[in-house]
Amino acid sequence: MTQTQRLKTIDIPEIPISDLLSATAARSPGAISVIDRGCALTYEELNARVEELAQAMRPLVAGSRRKRIGLTWTPTLDGVITYYSVLRSGAVMVGLMPPKPSAELTRAVEETQPDFLILDEATREKISDLALRFTTFNLATLSQELSGRSNQSLPSIWIPPISDDPAVLAFTSGTTGPSKCVRLTHKSIVANAVMVASGHRMESQSVVFVNMPIMNPLHMNAAVSVGASFVIDPAYESGAIAERLERYKVTHFYGIPALFGQLGNDPSLVAERLETVKYFSCGSKALAPQLSTALEQRFGVKVFQGYGQTETAYHSHVDDPDNPVHGSVGLSLPNTDTRVVDVATRESLPIGSIGEVEIRGPQLMDCYMNRPDLEPFAKGGWFMTGYIGYLSADGHLFVIDRLVDIGYRNGIVISPSELERQLEAHLGVKEAGVVLEAADVSTPLSVIAFVVPNEAQGLAAKPALSSADLQYVDACDEIYLIDRIPRLPINGKVDRKTLLTHLPAVRSENFNQTDIISIANLYRK
Repeated sequence: MTQTQRLKTIDIPEIPISDLLSATAARSPGAISVIDRGCALTYEELNARVEELAQAMRPLVAGSRRKRIGLTWTPTLDGVITYYSVLRSGAVMVGLMPPKPSAELTRAVEETQPDFLILDEATREKISDLALRFTTFNLATLSQELSGRSNQSLPSIWIPPISDDPAVLAFTSGTTGPSKCVRLTHKSIVANAVMVASGHRMESQSVVFVNMPIMNPLHMNAAVSVGASFVIDPAYESGAIAERLERYKVTHFYGIPALFGQLGNDPSLVAERLETVKYFSCGSKALAPQLSTALEQRFGVKVFQGYGQTETAYHSHVDDPDNPVHGSVGLSLPNTDTRVVDVATRESLPIGSIGEVEIRGPQLMDCYMNRPDLEPFAKGGWFMTGYIGYLSADGHLFVIDRLVDIGYRNGIVISPSELERQLEAHLGVKEAGVVLEAADVSTPLSVIAFVVPNEAQGLAAKPALSSADLQYVDACDEIYLIDRIPRLPINGKVDRKTLLTHLPAVRSENFNQTDIISIANLYRK
């Protein structure tokens, strides 16, 4: 039996993404759409503001081709309105994520060459020299800046967007190298929105709160597709998060492992404050099973996992929210095929065998922009994810690591992600980051672990970690205690490149095993 699976098929409308909003506004005009710091708009109000701004944009975007607009994606009401307005105008949005370093933002603009930029002040400052070369608008005052243009007659060559048109140019996280520019169509974004809403049990009565380093439009589009409410009131520590969950009567909360760790370790939180929350959903990487179980027992909230990549419109798998299998990244979304193949032959492997994960579905990207040298699709339209894993007999996908991140020692596969999960299962470990080091192919592989101790439990050093319940820890050649794990700003994944950069400084200082190393100090070296 080969490990190819599709579990469910649903109807997906072939419409541009902004039509999801207008359809919901027509169906449920008085329902609350977006809540931003206590300010709420109904779907009718949100759609009206989007239409007004999109109309004002039309003189800018009309022409023989789809114009590109570089847009700072911010978790604000202005950001939401502008996002849908850009897409309704027929322009292609170039996503500029504020957490990214200046160099990466600059490269994104230079690579895509947008016709216009719509920036918040923080992004404008990061790329100030570059912004002078483009027609640039301020995100907060965009309506006023366009008002003088809105009276211009609409060019006859303006054409509204259709499902097959490109909608978004998004950049991968750059975990293993320079970010790649991914082209997503309206069709892929709409498909993913509808599929995510189904897989995540979203309904019109749901209240969705996404708390990630940057708000992900994926969950907002999913909420819009069913008429749910979407909260964009940022909070980044456990007390503030709990306050938002309680105030807005949130039903679906999305975060990264570090945030769930905060909630689980905060003794002041009581289950009554989270009584409306039905589901915790973890992105970035699999949550340690022990933490998932502890959260469920303490708060009575189901914890489930999601998985995806920029190339899959950010989502391809989600666990059954009501019956999650901890350690798995979930089941295939509706209309999504998943298989595991031999890396060399690209042939499907039997159930339980480890190989490269491939995905096929309507949410897949069109292509990589400006990279004709990359062919991400295998025969039959299968996207080659670059991750290794396996499928269980009941269809759950278990992702082990990226192909480029794993190493081999004495014929044994060494997975940094698996080692991190093993370390974080220890009560004395709050967070862990693992890197592999080899000077060249002839040099034996070194495995280095960086560990943030859990102050509540206490942690001494490597001997405390070499216990029977940590079967993989003996693979670590070096273990250092640090005060935080550096993470990628977009998705919260471990920033392995930065950890490798810090290694010479860590080794040169001859730290004792009980010393907790300050990451901030290492950055200054």
